[in-house]
Amino acid sequence: MTLPACGPAATEAPPPATEAPAQLEAPPKPVMVEKTVVIGFTSSLTGAQEDSSKRQVNVFNLWMDQVNQAGGIELSDGTVVKFAAQTYDDESTKERVQELYTRLITEDNADFLISPYSSGLTAAASIIAEHNSKTMITHV
Repeated sequence: MTLPACGPAATEAPPPATEAPAQLEAPPKPVMVEKTVVIGFTSSLTGAQEDSSKRQVNVFNLWMDQVNQAGGIELSDGTVVKFAAQTYDDESTKERVQELYTRLITEDNADFLISPYSSGLTAAASIIAEHNSKTMITHV
């Protein structure tokens, strides 16, 4: 007769293997998509508002060139936005402004608009922008 107490000492079962903590994977990087946004505006290259309007256009073009040369603006979804301008000489007249903003919206498909220089020309352009449900950025 064999008594278990007299046999070799019982060995404890090894503790169950624990899995290493799951490695948290970084979310996949969004695929970079480049989009060009067309900004439409008129400027008074001729007419009564010529001098002030040209300064406004120079500042806008400087901003646009710097943003585009820096690679554009990256959005949270990975889209990179660069800018292109579509512009015409409004001859400093309200009638020409309305004609050209209509063209910027209906033919050139500008994504958004910047107002022309001067409150009178801006008022004329805003009528067209509002009628076509287009965003127009203005300055003070």
